[in-house]
Amino acid sequence: LYDSHDNIINIPKNKLVILQGLDDYIVVESDNILLICRKHDEQQIRQFVSDVKKSKGDKFIWFHPEMKRIFCLFISYFLFQNFAAFAQVPFESNGKFGYKDNAGNIIINPQFDEAFPFSENLAAVLLNYKNYKWGFIDSTGRFVIPAKYDFVESFANERAVICNEGRCNYINKEGKILYLDWHDEAYSFDHDFAKVKSNDKYGFININGSFISKQRFDAVGEFAEGLADVTIKDKTGFINHNCEWIVYPKYDIVYGFKNGVSIVSNKGKYGLINHDGKEIIPMDNDEALECFDGMILREEDNKKGFLDTTGKLVIPYQFNEADHFINGIARVKLNDKWGYIDKFGKYVIPLQFDNLEEFNEGLASASIN
Repeated sequence: LYDSHDNIINIPKNKLVILQGLDDYIVVESDNILLICRKHDEQQIRQFVSDVKKSKGDKFIWFHPEMKRIFCLFISYFLFQNFAAFAQVPFESNGKFGYKDNAGNIIINPQFDEAFPFSENLAAVLLNYKNYKWGFIDSTGRFVIPAKYDFVESFANERAVICNEGRCNYINKEGKILYLDWHDEAYSFDHDFAKVKSNDKYGFININGSFISKQRFDAVGEFAEGLADVTIKDKTGFINHNCEWIVYPKYDIVYGFKNGVSIVSNKGKYGLINHDGKEIIPMDNDEALECFDGMILREEDNKKGFLDTTGKLVIPYQFNEADHFINGIARVKLNDKWGYIDKFGKYVIPLQFDNLEEFNEGLASASIN
C-alpha cells in the first residue's frame, strides 16, 4: 500500500495487490467479481447489486454464497461501524441474518439475506436475494413497512430513502411518501439537508423537500469539515451547508478537506488550500501533498521537511527520508541512520538505527548492523 488509508480490503491470499492514493475505499474480490467503491457510497453499492441482478441475472448474486456474504457483511457492518451502540445488532448464521442484543442473546432469528443495524427504532432488511425487495422491521422482527423497494437507506431525521425502478423519494415511519418530487438518486438527510440528483444534476433539499438553492452541480462529493466539493463544467470548488460558494470552481481535481486542508490540482500540478480557499502551498508540485496530524511532508532539493497547515516551514528540509506524522511523531532518516522526531523537530528517538519500522501497538522493530 502506498499513500492509502482507511480502506477495507478482502482479496484472495494468492494475489498480490498494489494500491496507491486510495482512501476510504472497499476493495473486494471473490470468484469472478471485483468490487472497488467508496465506503460512504452505501446507496450506490446496493444500486450496483440491483443493476448486476437486472443485467447479468441471479448468477452473480444468488449462486455465489461467498460474494453474497461479502456484500452483506461489508454493507451491514463496515458501512455502519457504530452498530454496537444499538440495543439490537445484526449477526449472521448459515448465510442468514438476525439480531442479537448486546449480551449476545438472539432477539430476532436469522431469516434475512441482508440486515442493517437499527436506526431510529427501525431496521432495513432484505428478505431474500431472489426477489430483492427491501422493507423495515421493528424490534420484534415484524415488518412495519413492507418489503417492496429496490433499495433503501436507514432512517435519519425521521426519514428514509426508498427507490423503485430508478426513481427515489423519502418515506416516514408509517411508510408514507413525503414529497411530490421524485429523483434519480437520493441520499440520507444529514441534519436538515440531503443530496439528490435529478436530470443528471445534483442539488440539496431541505426537510420540506424544497431545494436549498437553485444552483445545480454536475458532481457533488461528501461534506468534510463543513465543506463539500462540487463540480460544474469540469471545474471543482467547495460549498458550505447553505450551498454558498466558499471556493469557486477553478480546479481540475480536489480531494476534500482533511486536517484543515484540501489537495487541489490543475494541469497535473498539486497544491494545498485551507478552508478559506487560500493556497497555502502553491500548485507547483508534481505529486499530491497530504496533511497528517497537522503536519505536511514536503521535499525540496532532494531533502525532506515539514510545514504546518498555514504553509509555514516548521521543520527545515534536511532529511534523506521521512514519513508522515502519526500520533505526534515521525520516522526520519539522515546520514543512513533512522530515528523519530516530534513536531518541534526534536529527536525523541535518536538517529541510531540502520533499520527502523513504524510503531504498531506501541512497539517498533529496529536493528543496528
